[in-house]
Amino acid sequence: MTVDVLPALATYTVSGTGPYAIGHEYTEGAIFVRITSAAGAPRLDPADYTVDPVSGGDGNVTLTSGAATTYDGETLVIERETSVQQGWTGLGARGTAAEAQMDRTIMAVQELRRELSGALRLPVDLGALETLRLSAEDRADGILVFDGDGAPGVSDVSLTAVLEASTEAQEARDDAVALLDAAVAKQTAFEDRAEAEAAHIASPVNCIRVKTPSGGVLDYVRNTRGAVGQALQTADGQWWMPAAPWMVTPNHWLENASQGLTDMQPASQAAVDFAEDFVGTGVYVSGGRVQYLAERYRHSDEVLVRDMGVYIYGAAGDAATRIDNDNQTACTFRVVPADPTGAVAPTTDDMIEGGGINGLAMWMTADNPWAGAHIYVDRAARFQIQNVSAWNHYVQFHFAGVGENCTLEFCNASATGSNIVVDATHNPTGGVIPGSALIKVTAREVVQTHQSGAYQASGGGAWYTECNTVGIFQVNAVASGNGAEDCYYFDSFDGVEIVGGHSNGATHACFHFAPLHDAMPFTSFKAVGHHCDPKPGNTDYGVIFTDTNGAGGSTAGDIDFTGCGISGAQVSSLVINMQCRRFSWLGGYMKGANKSHVVINSDDADFVEIAHCDLFNANLDTGTYANAPAVHLVRGANVKIVSNTLNGGTTGIEVESTMTSAKVKDNQVTGMSGIDFLLPTSLPANVNIGPNEVSSSASIAQAGSTVDLHPGLEVFTFTGVAAVATIRAAQFGVTNSNCSWDGRQVEIIAGASFTIRDESDPSGGNIQLSGGRNWAMLAGDRLRLEYDGSASLWKEIGRHRIDVAATFIADDAVTTYALPQDEGFIRVYAENNANVWALFHYRADSGNEATGEIGKGSAVTLSTAVLAGATGADAAVTISVNDGTLYIENRMGGTLGFRFDASNALRAA
Repeated sequence: MTVDVLPALATYTVSGTGPYAIGHEYTEGAIFVRITSAAGAPRLDPADYTVDPVSGGDGNVTLTSGAATTYDGETLVIERETSVQQGWTGLGARGTAAEAQMDRTIMAVQELRRELSGALRLPVDLGALETLRLSAEDRADGILVFDGDGAPGVSDVSLTAVLEASTEAQEARDDAVALLDAAVAKQTAFEDRAEAEAAHIASPVNCIRVKTPSGGVLDYVRNTRGAVGQALQTADGQWWMPAAPWMVTPNHWLENASQGLTDMQPASQAAVDFAEDFVGTGVYVSGGRVQYLAERYRHSDEVLVRDMGVYIYGAAGDAATRIDNDNQTACTFRVVPADPTGAVAPTTDDMIEGGGINGLAMWMTADNPWAGAHIYVDRAARFQIQNVSAWNHYVQFHFAGVGENCTLEFCNASATGSNIVVDATHNPTGGVIPGSALIKVTAREVVQTHQSGAYQASGGGAWYTECNTVGIFQVNAVASGNGAEDCYYFDSFDGVEIVGGHSNGATHACFHFAPLHDAMPFTSFKAVGHHCDPKPGNTDYGVIFTDTNGAGGSTAGDIDFTGCGISGAQVSSLVINMQCRRFSWLGGYMKGANKSHVVINSDDADFVEIAHCDLFNANLDTGTYANAPAVHLVRGANVKIVSNTLNGGTTGIEVESTMTSAKVKDNQVTGMSGIDFLLPTSLPANVNIGPNEVSSSASIAQAGSTVDLHPGLEVFTFTGVAAVATIRAAQFGVTNSNCSWDGRQVEIIAGASFTIRDESDPSGGNIQLSGGRNWAMLAGDRLRLEYDGSASLWKEIGRHRIDVAATFIADDAVTTYALPQDEGFIRVYAENNANVWALFHYRADSGNEATGEIGKGSAVTLSTAVLAGATGADAAVTISVNDGTLYIENRMGGTLGFRFDASNALRAA
């Protein structure tokens, strides 16, 4: 064969086993494969690849599967190294043998030239280079050098030392550059904005600093962001922008020369626009950060946050940054998405994602603000307002049709009424501005037709989007004077959570729920641990639901107050005057209302529950609200008043005949100056007055021999009649089974002597006594009855004659007592002799007399005989039962004082 010019080395990226083309001539055994990587360039073992054909003008290399996997992605180099040998052994076939030998020789020369091309060498005309005669040990960490005669050698300075010196030199250079930059910056730090604007800045300078009147320093760099970055222009025509998107201040655009007087609103808007310009650039996902300095700013109009949210911060410290809004209808900050043209568009479907306002104090300095809010959040999601104090605006914080998970945290919303004055245009009376509130959560009108997610009232009209998932945590909403009508006002929401915090002082209510229209979502509200304190501002209501907007059958529901309290309502603590389904107030307290604590007065109030609450001191103003009950059930269905404590007031619980259904049970009613329960003459069938613990009453309503009980009364003292035959468990002379349920028990304590008539008596009623006989009760006697609904009878379950004081019985004398029943238990004891006592079961009906000893003293004998004074044994006390009479005979040799009680509580069935 012939040998062509040797081409460049064949290199490939390993991807599978191959084949990989060789690309030139080779002899058998002359092809080698090398893998090069950052770890080195080893030759592969011949076992890791094959060459096909073994020799020839061209061929291929194929890797084994193991080698291909191991070196996947590495660089494969095909090398040729021809064995240098003399292969011509004779004169036979001289031409062929000579050709092969010359081929081999040429190949070896080519390979040698390639190897030499990668070596350090001198031009031939400069002569030969002497041999470097140093061992590997002597050459280690050395540097190849040439001496004065051009002979090679190794330097005395190690490679490590040279590298260390190079590093130190680079660090020194960096330090010098930093010092130079600092010197340049100091040289270009201007005393004020005017000085900077008059300066010509040399082209090498890319950063300047400008001092503020308050002692701060602002950093600028040359503008690279077009019109939005034109914060400051120097005399050379160069525009400068804030140096860092996380430290943008309104002061970059305008000097706050006279704090509280200079209008900084245009500068604030420019700072927000600049921060928003970084949306999607990788600097911030949701825009940049606007940082207000520790200064007082004046705004003549609202600042708009329109794109993806920007973070606005005040200076650290307690209200170190103050913003004065002197426009009575403008928001201080309005967070609202813009349409594609950049205009504010209340009809847009866009949503601002993220952003927030933190650490500002905001004041309304204009008189009679009648629109707007300090912070108005419209169609935003995950927008956070934290550590903000807002004062004296029409509304302090307003969420309108927001997206989801917006939060108001650790803030103060206040209105003192100091800027509410007589104004012929907007406030001719100087009173509270109608519609004003500290915090509002409302719907958002959508002008275009039926936007996605919008709602329209059943009667037509505008479309609205609801306010969705707002969290309010540890916020104080405090008004005074005529500062606000309501602390909180809600006309739409789908998910509001309030945790902790305090509200008081508005003229109308702490919480005012007024659904916008009948189709508007108004659901999923939860307040935990919040305190409403109406009293300091003479607030009428703690919590009130009103149909202010004519919502009619609104979808209001799933509203829960847990562990919340109301103190000092000028009218009532909680009033539900419109549809409200699935409402609960669990735990907590209500105290000090001039009228009532709870008023439920709507046919559409459904599944309302007040449970485990303490209700103190209702009806404090009896002159204005005579006989107002603590709990007033007027209209509603499935209402539950359960396990509450009512203490103090005129009337405890009043139920009207207009109620559809209710359950009132397990309440404790005490301290009422009037009546514990006030029921209608005709109680609705589905109103169930269950067992309640009420005040003991010394006087029970009665008509002849009929007793009318309180619905919750269990134990009472009865005086004033000769006989009782009928017990009715409702007031005003109406028998009602809702108050006489199966298993209900009452206990009558006799305050004086009177007779209980059994049903079998010709003048009897609905009382069934043991043995079917009347019982002449004595003062102190007790009778316990249980109602049997199937028989419509009060049945005796026990009676007791307690500690009747016996006349002192002289020696050889006897005293007798009428027993309360024919069968039961008797306990007798002498007050001044420990050996005289007895406890025994007895039967006293004529002809069946018997005693069954349980225990007795050593001086006592039991009997069934008629005793006369000297009938029993001497030096003993004989106790006997006979024909319904108890006999006690004393023959102990001196006078003894006896006491006894009789009971049938353990009688046989």
